[in-house]
Amino acid sequence: MISIEKIIGKTISKENSARTKLKILYHLRFVLFFSLLILRTITAYGEFGDFPIGSRAIGMGSAYVAVADGPEALFFNPAGLSKSKRTMFAFYISHPYGLHELTSEAFSSIIQTRFCQLGATIRTFGSTLYRENTFAVGFGRRVFNRIHMGILIHIVHIQIARYGSDMIWMIEGGSLFEVTDRLTWALCIKNMNQAVIGEQKEHIPWIMRLGISYHLIHHTLLTLEMDKEPRFPLDLKGGLEISPISTLRIRCGFGSNPSTVSAGIGLVWNIFSLDYGLSIHPVLGASHHGSISIDLKTES
Repeated sequence: MISIEKIIGKTISKENSARTKLKILYHLRFVLFFSLLILRTITAYGEFGDFPIGSRAIGMGSAYVAVADGPEALFFNPAGLSKSKRTMFAFYISHPYGLHELTSEAFSSIIQTRFCQLGATIRTFGSTLYRENTFAVGFGRRVFNRIHMGILIHIVHIQIARYGSDMIWMIEGGSLFEVTDRLTWALCIKNMNQAVIGEQKEHIPWIMRLGISYHLIHHTLLTLEMDKEPRFPLDLKGGLEISPISTLRIRCGFGSNPSTVSAGIGLVWNIFSLDYGLSIHPVLGASHHGSISIDLKTES
């Protein structure tokens, strides 16, 4: 970014330099990011895991596969649905890197039934240049005393300006094993059915998440996770959540590929939860994430 500013500074007039630099840098950043998006969705066979959503999870570095519960389990590990013995609703909004064109919104819900917990989510991402509309439905169930299993089916409609559109479906499966009352191990695999996209029937890569979470003390949660995809290096993530009082959550986290840091805060009042997450990329800048959830607390 520094070298770009020097080049631009030599070619514009002094009286308009500051304003012009900001405009050009903004558009250069968008062109760069959109190019990376197209490369990772077409050349790299359509990876749909680049833009996580869920304010609590993002505040913890997206190291959430072994923590997943509530509506956010629909984005990180469907096995976590079975940990929520109640009906819940949540709305999410994500604003990556200050670019309106990359805004993502989602609505999720969990409904308790006699045999399992059902979950569904609707999500939109992008703008007229590139847009994803996703509908996902799944369930989670405790199969043994300490083991949870879940399945999620994604239906994704993708539209790219001047390239056309396509629709795919993917299967995601996850598990949670409560090793002790404090330690949890988790595994989640996305795109288990090896979905294909486009006229050339190019395969979309699977994504595997493996992680652990540990309650250090009653109000402190530590989580570590490894994410792996074909053709990309291993991504190591970590997160921490502290609850100094019953109504307040403070979070931080990191990621290694790409190198990111994150932080977040959560407020709980009665049946409402309000969460904010911030993640910072060293090149693309900050992303803001917000959510509000309603917990009907109808535990059986």
